[in-house]
Amino acid sequence: MPVRRPRPTVLLLSSASTLPTLGRRLGRRGIRLVRLDAVVASGSPPGLLAQHLDRFGPYDTVALSSRAAVTAFVRPLRRHGRLREPEVEFWAVGPETARALRLVGVRRVRRATAEGAEPLCRALAGRRRRIVCPRSDRAGPALARSLEADGHRVLDLIAYRVRAGPRLSPRERSSARAAAVVIATSPSAITHFRAMVDRPTFDHLARAAQWVVLGPRTAAAARGHGLRRIGVAPSASVQRFTPYLLGVLAHATS
Repeated sequence: MPVRRPRPTVLLLSSASTLPTLGRRLGRRGIRLVRLDAVVASGSPPGLLAQHLDRFGPYDTVALSSRAAVTAFVRPLRRHGRLREPEVEFWAVGPETARALRLVGVRRVRRATAEGAEPLCRALAGRRRRIVCPRSDRAGPALARSLEADGHRVLDLIAYRVRAGPRLSPRERSSARAAAVVIATSPSAITHFRAMVDRPTFDHLARAAQWVVLGPRTAAAARGHGLRRIGVAPSASVQRFTPYLLGVLAHATS
């Protein structure tokens, strides 16, 4: 009888809401996805967010750089009637963030012609705006500062904080070590994963696995952690991400 080869394994380091349909798409192709919630987000109280908005005053634009910002900022304030939706444009840096906005009921969702912060800034150039930029405590103020440099008035708002998930059990570490490809969706995902595993596990994956990251910031962080086999995905859209990942996985397991 022919020897049955084990299913290839992909390890996803992310928040719980990132690439939500990827596991189903890979499963149809016989690929096992191990999802580790390496980025655990906790949102600020809605009342505190509303206070910051009140102090900032009227705004006409909300610029969102992640699905987590939708969950931590848009969802609770919309529920409490504190978002002036008919008068506000909601801009998303990528397709998954735009999709998250539509899922919570926001109708005026706009995107730049390309993904990322720089295309978003170019798309918002022109008339002066009053922009709210909700972000995590780890994301940094780069987007807000770029928008301010273009003449906009910006509220750089920490809407949620992120921390590492719990340390992995021996069984979870064994499952992670089996990965041929590791996906890291943010710099925090890599940093937090290192805190969740022992050094031999991280060193093994750094040496043996192909890493796929989202965006240049995560690629730079990966190199800072000593990773060398790095590929940058062309998009955070699961429709475009999946074919790219399948190509990487085919090369990694050949």
